[in-house]
Amino acid sequence: MSSAAPARGLAAKGRALFALLAPGLLVAATGIGAGDLITAALAGIHTGVDLLWAVLIGALLKIALNEQLARFQLGTGRSLLAGWVQEFRGFGRWLNWILAAYFVLWCFTVGGALINACGIAGDAIYPLSDNPAHSKIIWGLLHSLAALVIIRSGGGEPRQLAGAMTLAIVVMFFAVLSSAALLRPEPAEILAGTFRPLLWPAQILRQPGDAVWVLALMGGVGGTLTMLAYGYWIAESGRSGRAGLAQSRVDLSVAYALTALFSVAVVVLAHGLGLSPDADLEKARLPVQLALQIDQAIGSVGYAVFLAGFWAAVFSSMLGVWQSAPYLCADFVRLIRKRPADKELTGARELREVGELRESRSYRLCLHALATRVSSVQLAYAVLGARVLPMMAATLLYLNNRRDLLPEAMRNGPAMNLLLGASLLFFSGLALSKLF
Repeated sequence: MSSAAPARGLAAKGRALFALLAPGLLVAATGIGAGDLITAALAGIHTGVDLLWAVLIGALLKIALNEQLARFQLGTGRSLLAGWVQEFRGFGRWLNWILAAYFVLWCFTVGGALINACGIAGDAIYPLSDNPAHSKIIWGLLHSLAALVIIRSGGGEPRQLAGAMTLAIVVMFFAVLSSAALLRPEPAEILAGTFRPLLWPAQILRQPGDAVWVLALMGGVGGTLTMLAYGYWIAESGRSGRAGLAQSRVDLSVAYALTALFSVAVVVLAHGLGLSPDADLEKARLPVQLALQIDQAIGSVGYAVFLAGFWAAVFSSMLGVWQSAPYLCADFVRLIRKRPADKELTGARELREVGELRESRSYRLCLHALATRVSSVQLAYAVLGARVLPMMAATLLYLNNRRDLLPEAMRNGPAMNLLLGASLLFFSGLALSKLF
């Protein structure tokens, strides 16, 4: 036997593992952005590490919600957006246009937020002008155009994009975890904050304002509306049936374990820097303020490493959104253009259509519109995105228990219904807290 055979076998196993995890890696890299970093940092500043358990519960609920999305798609052969448009069309066409308006508003808001965040990161690393506002705009536009070129030149294929995102994940995780570790946090304090619901049930919420931070941390684990993109990524990977659902459970568990670890590290880092909740904190530039604090605490190397991690987080999120948000626009256009006789179209043919969305004119138009949208909005997309989570939970609770839609093996069991009900409760609370 050739000595190269074991190496080829190992490489083949590595490629198979990467193919399995690719959609989950896209979820992790796209879901972790400036908003998540800022939310976790503010929670660490205001509550310390007492609420780390909320990050873990939030990750569990997001796994359940995304698993339900995969369950519906793999069981019916339709995207969740197709399920909403076709199964709830009895409410009238006005519901379709409300969804369309919501998606367009969200896309342009998140586009502006990501351009702004990338501009802030670029200006912090290397200012291009004496005026920070001008430098931020230039950097934001350069990042946006770079993302557009990457997606349009072939980098938008999910597996290729996941390869680039893996490098970004390594950079941002190394930056945040190493920065947090160098501050030498107390392990006992972290463990207490992680397992508080088990250790002191009566003291889960110690302060009157803790409930708001619990909801923020739960909602800040991973993406919001970008969760819908997962269905298109698994469609392009060729998953189907119960085997595909088992694969989704694996890659979603890895994705949200990474996301939860990142959020925990940011909370620990922000707490360890000792910033006062009463300090003058500018939310959009909070990561830069954290980097300056790290510079004082552990030196200029820590400052540079953390800024590199911040940049990797926001640019990878931009790449993921630029690739995935146009799916929603293109899918909606596909659905409303169907002839009445095609309204019930299901199965493999529809999944092939989902895989072809990236080649559509509506996909390209949405991508170009995103890439040229410049805005100073930083966190408003989290407010908009929070609205869709309760709707996802409620509709999936209904759709995934219907006997006429899914075979028995793909329908929900009691445990999944319980988790989905908990998701509906918590994410409704998150949406209401952001509304009021």
